Amino acid sequence: MALPRSLHQSWRSPSPAALWGLAYVALVSTVLAYLLYYFAVDRLDPSKVAVFTYLQPLLAAAVAYFAAGDRVTGHLVVGGTLILLGVVLAERG
Repeated sequence: MALPRSLHQSWRSPSPAALWGLAYVALVSTVLAYLLYYFAVDRLDPSKVAVFTYLQPLLAAAVAYFAAGDRVTGHLVVGGTLILLGVVLAERG
């Protein structure tokens, strides 16, 4: 979805820190995440690994809270609770 807009982006205007941030997001959160996922699938039942991928939004919310001081809202608590209930139900099988 971002490709059309990125083609018109002036890549000389972002700061070096912004470009390093882009490289970090591309490498760490994409490549490393897939490597860890396939490492887990190799050692665990794939259905169990798939269930735990639903915990990613909760981890992201926790990092945002502790690292950036984001607020914990009622919607976040309700959504997190539903995610955890879904994981528990899926694990019980």
